[in-house]
Amino acid sequence: MLVITLALSFIPFKTNNSAQKPIRVVTSLNFYGETAKEVAGKYGKVTSIIDNASVDPHDYQPGTAQANQVGNANVVIENGLGYDEWLNKVVKSNSQRYSPKVINVGQLMGKRSGDNEHLWYEAVTMKKLAQRLANQYSRIDPAHRDYYQQNTQKYIASLKPLDREIAQIKANVNSENNKVAVSEPYNTP
Repeated sequence: MLVITLALSFIPFKTNNSAQKPIRVVTSLNFYGETAKEVAGKYGKVTSIIDNASVDPHDYQPGTAQANQVGNANVVIENGLGYDEWLNKVVKSNSQRYSPKVINVGQLMGKRSGDNEHLWYEAVTMKKLAQRLANQYSRIDPAHRDYYQQNTQKYIASLKPLDREIAQIKANVNSENNKVAVSEPYNTP
């Protein structure tokens, strides 16, 4: 019995990945993870590395667990603009093993170094990200292209009440007294 057990321990067994979802996303921030989940729906698994507001992305240090998560992803979403440089380093360190599609939200939004890195505050950011994700998911999993596109349209429609509220607030700003307090640098468009 011992000999059989020893012999079996040297046989490499492959795990059955048939249950693995076709879309596997890792995001640096939960803001982007929420959008990724809405678009991927039942065909995706989304992991947001930072999902707690008390964690400072500027100082975050990923470990091996996060490196493994990134290593299993086929889509990685990073904020860019120096906000989550650590994620870019993790992707590059795994580049010998795999090459996921990296979506840099700063680049997607046409931002440059020095611009406000808190891109999720701009309503259009999540819409553009959702559209980019639908296109990327469709390349990875063409059999569910219509599903991803429909989810994107539903997600964008769900943002319309927020768009109306933002427009109403902007309309009610007194042009004589339109000063606001900010905690981060902000460049007006």
